[in-house]
Formats: sequence, structure tokens, C-alpha cells
Amino acid sequence: MNNRILLVDDEPAVFDGIRRQLYKSHDLTYASSGAEALVMLDRDGPFAVLCSDMRMPGMDGVTLLAEAARRHPDTVRIMLTG
Repeated sequence: MNNRILLVDDEPAVFDGIRRQLYKSHDLTYASSGAEALVMLDRDGPFAVLCSDMRMPGMDGVTLLAEAARRHPDTVRIMLTG
């Protein structure tokens, strides 16, 4: 079973909080932008889950998740927003 999660957020503290909860059971990877996440998906995939913030500089979360769906349709996509 693939337990890899790619978390995308421009605030590293969000990743740190999620990492503290899931590090024992999941392989977590962090990207600080949508563009970086797409590179990681293509280069380092597959990921079971892509979890993205909505508001980020450059590419927003909706755009990222739509492009990820096109490139990697088997990856579950989640929007995380405050």
C-alpha cells in the first residue's frame, strides 16, 4: 500500500503540525509551491495523496489540483484551507 503524502503549503509550520501527527504511519513530503509540487509529482511519484493549501503565491490550490488530476489521476487530491 502506498502511504506517501505530498503536502503543499507556503507556510512550513502547517507541514510541521501535520508531520507531528502522521510521521509514524505515513511517508510525508513537503512542497512550498504548486510548481514545485508538480515537479515532485512527476519526478518522485506516485503519491497516494496530494494535500494542497488554497491560497499560495503563483499557482493556487485549485489550479494545482486540476493539473495533478490530469497528470496523475490515481492520486487522491485534498484541499486544505483555513
